[in-house]
Amino acid sequence: MDIENNNSKISSIKWNPWFTSDELQIIYKELELWSTQKNIALKLNVPLYKIQQFVQKNNIPFHKRGLRSSSKHSLDVHFFDNIDTQEKAYWLGFLMADGCTPTQCRITLISKDLEAITKLRNSLKTTILITNNTYFDKRTLKTYKAFSLQINSKYMVNKLNEYSINKEKSYNGKFPYIPELFFKDYIRGLFDGDGCICKILNKNWKVSLIGTKHIIEYIQNFFCKIGNFSRTKILLKCNNIKSKQFILYISKLKDIKFFLDYIYSNSYESIQLNRKYHLYQQFLLEYPLIINDRFKRRYAERPERRTKIIRSDGVIFNGQIEAAKSLDVHQSCISIALNKHNRKVRGYSFARY
Repeated sequence: MDIENNNSKISSIKWNPWFTSDELQIIYKELELWSTQKNIALKLNVPLYKIQQFVQKNNIPFHKRGLRSSSKHSLDVHFFDNIDTQEKAYWLGFLMADGCTPTQCRITLISKDLEAITKLRNSLKTTILITNNTYFDKRTLKTYKAFSLQINSKYMVNKLNEYSINKEKSYNGKFPYIPELFFKDYIRGLFDGDGCICKILNKNWKVSLIGTKHIIEYIQNFFCKIGNFSRTKILLKCNNIKSKQFILYISKLKDIKFFLDYIYSNSYESIQLNRKYHLYQQFLLEYPLIINDRFKRRYAERPERRTKIIRSDGVIFNGQIEAAKSLDVHQSCISIALNKHNRKVRGYSFARY
């Protein structure tokens, strides 16, 4: 709400026996941040009843509970105004994965990792308490124990809505318009919230990421554009009929390394989930060993091939091509003679030496 809009609202006020124009500007500014009536009264140093009567008699929309963070706790409500840092991009992605906006003035982040909730709390510079509870996940149809952080701020909710984080984000969420410089941080936030890195049967590494079709396809196309990344089929996660969540599976070793190296490059502790970062470090340690083991199995265990060929008259040749040239025949004739011992070429039989 800018000053011109405030002036237009002030000019339309019909009942105002107490406040000056400057005080009205303060009142509307606090209303924009959904502050409580008590807070506004304390800020203007006036009795509470004056604010209550002013709001009631002028039919000014007012949230009954106000903004909890403004009344009791500190909060950087302008944190998501402009996505211009790694930190902001990371938490935007994390909220897209694990956050929700159940009402027009509330943001809720639910995570099984207390570490993630605490780091977001520090980034937002808020003193809002973290609660421990259980929740039902509609996507997995399971109940989990988790930690949650509830932020009541209509202003911040409106900002997050601009980046497709809304009540229906699980169905219509889109990759936001942010600088490409921060794509890796946004994708890392998504991955820390709705991604998985694991080792199946203590042998093969797998990476997966869950999201809406638009987000998953955008990420896959982006990785195919910037590197030699394999394009795989995106699968629908259909635990229930209404599900519109899709899964991107990454199983090739080179693709896993390319994906993880990209999202974790230039990251630091406050904008990464240590549990998954440690798995990434473990993968890096095992990567050369896996490559070496695959090389051995592919080449070292092969039996040595005999290239020399002996003709029935005792002449030895270095391969089928040399033997074929000596008789002026095609190489396939020598190959047939080697595999079928009763076949002769120009009266000669051949055998591997």
